[in-house]
Amino acid sequence: MTKREKLAENIILMEKDGQKFILPETVDGRYEIADILSSNSGFGLVLTAYDKNVFGRKVLIKVRNYKGKVKPGNLDNKRIIEQARKETRIEVGTLSLIRQINIPNTPVIRDIVYGYYPGFLWSEDGKISSEASPELQEYIYNEPYIVLQYIEGETLKDYFAKIKATTKLSSLEWQKTVLEVAKQILKMLRKLYRVGEKHPKIEKIIYQDLKLENIIVTPSGNFALIDFGGCGLILKDGTTVNLGEIYTPGYKAPELLIPNAKKLVSEKLDIYTLGVVMYILLTGIQMTTSNVDKGMLKIDYSLLNVIPSVKEIIVRATEPDVEKRADVDELLEMIFAALKDIANS
Repeated sequence: MTKREKLAENIILMEKDGQKFILPETVDGRYEIADILSSNSGFGLVLTAYDKNVFGRKVLIKVRNYKGKVKPGNLDNKRIIEQARKETRIEVGTLSLIRQINIPNTPVIRDIVYGYYPGFLWSEDGKISSEASPELQEYIYNEPYIVLQYIEGETLKDYFAKIKATTKLSSLEWQKTVLEVAKQILKMLRKLYRVGEKHPKIEKIIYQDLKLENIIVTPSGNFALIDFGGCGLILKDGTTVNLGEIYTPGYKAPELLIPNAKKLVSEKLDIYTLGVVMYILLTGIQMTTSNVDKGMLKIDYSLLNVIPSVKEIIVRATEPDVEKRADVDELLEMIFAALKDIANS
């Protein structure tokens, strides 16, 4: 449930999952903000909105979340905002490329607009100022908003929160559902890793920020990925963009703790985060300060009450040693085998 309160002309306060956000009521005079679909205090928000110019068509809007980072008088404000806008340009390019290589169940860019961003009105004491501090004046009216095709459904986080009280997480039926989630996500990720077959400069796209909030469960029972703002790129000349710099606490892969981690970051980072997603879905564990250390969730395999082949998938996916961790093709083979085990049970 998202709480909403109008504060002033074209300024609303919205609250989701205990986090508060200041947003425009309407973006670019066209897109009316309806709700927060996914909130990520580290990188951005995915909003639902209505396009007034196209018969109230529903769309998704991706915007950065600067709360706690951009503060009045902070000497780093300009660097933080310019870096965020660079990452937004990378995200737009990534989404355009994804559409070119035809990856299903990913959002299509509808528009990119620059408009008023009242989120810069947070004051140092956590209250809302009537105007942005002087160093933020040049940014408050030209924040980029990425407008995306609406994908019907709800986040896997919200879906799981609703059904876990009435679902036996050890049941074969639920294990099958979790395997189907993993299978569909892996097929999408594999296309990202093979982009070099069609692109002259980019070798691979690493998603990097896989989590329950970034997966949509559609009414038809399929699964879609949203929010490509955390992607890292491996280029054919050996250079990288954004690689190893993005993670969400609790989903952090072990290789990111190692100095000069970029040398170790590969598609196996996504394998690890997918393993964490599966572990959460099959144990129902909540992330807390007691089970998350240095950004990594402490995984206790004894909590998994599943058939052996499913447990082995999670063990191989969350293997701390990158070299021993399963790759995308190995994990898919293991998932198909586990689905057969369930069918034969």
